[in-house]
Amino acid sequence: MANRRDLKKDLNWLTHEVISDCLIYLEFNKVKDETPVAKIIDKIITKRSEAFTKINENTSAMNKREVKDKFNSIVNEFFDTANSCFEDLSKLSKK
Repeated sequence: MANRRDLKKDLNWLTHEVISDCLIYLEFNKVKDETPVAKIIDKIITKRSEAFTKINENTSAMNKREVKDKFNSIVNEFFDTANSCFEDLSKLSKK
């Protein structure tokens, strides 16, 4: 199992990838309405904050298996959100 610091670094990296893709999209596609891209960025930042809150919760009363399952569910949930953000951005670029 990865430690909390590594988990946070990985989530930060993925968050920055989504945000940088959104900013690149805005730079190369001069769109008048930036609201859909702003919603994607807001979605990933909100999910990052939620994930960090869950990661920082005290796990001393849990056994190792429960902690591992908890962290795996946090990561899977975050990956699903990041994937949906990338898909939403792809849909915008196809318009």
